[in-house]
Amino acid sequence: MIRSVQASDFRGLAHAQVDALGRLVVLVGPNGSGKTSLLEAASIAASPRPAAAAGQAVAHRRETWDFSRWLIRAGSEHATVVATLDDGTHVER
Repeated sequence: MIRSVQASDFRGLAHAQVDALGRLVVLVGPNGSGKTSLLEAASIAASPRPAAAAGQAVAHRRETWDFSRWLIRAGSEHATVVATLDDGTHVER
């Protein structure tokens, strides 16, 4: 199970971190605040096939041939997603 998620320059997030995740997590916030971005970051970090998960995150976009433009924050060169698992393992994508 994922215990924490950290995303930097991912989608619209400059930096976001959620710690102490449990079995049930409720994300609440106004539209555009990054709730979906955090879920997609967790999905990419937890996936054994992160490229496929990233593709799913942008599948509804028309220009999916360049999915990096939808995942990397404007003005940044790369995005980083880090998840910490139950056993203390850090998964970085």
